[in-house]
Amino acid sequence: MTRAKLLSRLPVVKNREGNVNVQRNAPLFSITGCDVATFPADNGESSMPQSQWLDNKSQNLNQIIPNNAQDAMLELFDVRRDFRTQSGEHIRAIEGVTNSVADGEFVSIVGPSGCGKSTLLRIIGGLISPTSGRVELRGYEVDAPVTEVGFVFQKPVLFPWKTLEENLLFPIKLHRRLKPRDRTAASELLEMMGLTGFKSSYPFELSGGMQQRAAIATAMIAEPAMLLMDEPFGALDAMTREELNVELNRVWREQAKTVILVTHDIQEAVFLSTRVLVMTPRPGRVAASIDVPFGSIRTKELLAEPMFAKLAGEVRSVLYEADAA
Repeated sequence: MTRAKLLSRLPVVKNREGNVNVQRNAPLFSITGCDVATFPADNGESSMPQSQWLDNKSQNLNQIIPNNAQDAMLELFDVRRDFRTQSGEHIRAIEGVTNSVADGEFVSIVGPSGCGKSTLLRIIGGLISPTSGRVELRGYEVDAPVTEVGFVFQKPVLFPWKTLEENLLFPIKLHRRLKPRDRTAASELLEMMGLTGFKSSYPFELSGGMQQRAAIATAMIAEPAMLLMDEPFGALDAMTREELNVELNRVWREQAKTVILVTHDIQEAVFLSTRVLVMTPRPGRVAASIDVPFGSIRTKELLAEPMFAKLAGEVRSVLYEADAA
C-alpha cells in the first residue's frame, strides 16, 4: 500500500465543535487493542498528543473516584446501535446509554446474555460506530480505533508461530524499528504478568491462564490510557480466574489505567470494580450504576467478607429486577 493510500485511510476524530482532525497515530486495525498498522505524523506529532491522554497517571487510587462528568475521560451520550440480519430482521442491541467514566476508574458492565454489553464495549473502542448518539474521549468524538485504547478479547489473540516476546513486540515493529527500550518494556510486562522465563515460549506451550496474561501484556505494550476487556477470564477455571482477578487488580493499581470490563460474573465485577453498571435485557440500557465502597487493594480474603456478599447480592437483585421488567 502506498503512503498516499495509507494516509487516506487514517481514522478521523471530531471534537465537540465539529472540527475534524486526522489522528495520524491511530491504528487502521487492532489486535488485542494494540495498534498494528499506524503511521506517524510528518512532523512527529499527532493531532491528539499522548501527553494529553496519559496525564493523571500518578493519581491516588486509594480513594474511590466518583462518576463525575466534569473529570470524565470517557463520555457516552444517548448511544444506540441497531443491526439488520441477513433475513432483513431489525435488531436494536442497545439504546439510550448515557454515562461517563473518570480517569483511573475500574468499571464493570454486567447484564443478561444478549443485552449488548460487548456491542457497547466495541462502540467505546471505536471498532463499530453507534447508529445514533456519540462517544467522546477527552472531549473528542471517536468513530475509529485509537491508540489510547487497548482491547482484550474473550479469547487470547496471539500469533501461534511467534514467541511471547515476538507477540508483544509485533505492534511496535509494524509502527517503527525496534529499540533496546522496547525489549526492556516487553520484559517488564512479562514480569508484571508473572511470565518471566517464558519470553521464548510459543502460545501453544502455555496454559489458558498464561495465554490470557500474555494477551493482556500485548494490549498494554503501547501504554494505552484505557483498557477494554470483554470477558477475558470467562473460559478459565474458577481457581485460575480468582488468581488472575487478583493480578489484574494489582496491575490496575500499579499502572493507574482506566479499565472497563464486561463480565457475566457478579462476584468478579464487585471484586475488581470501583463501580458496576447493570444493563437491562435487549435493547440494553443502563438500569443502575452501583458504587463499590472497598479500597483499591483487593485480596482473596475480601470474597469471604459479609459486606462483599451483601453488595454482590444487591447487584444480583438489580440485575434480576431489570431482567423481569
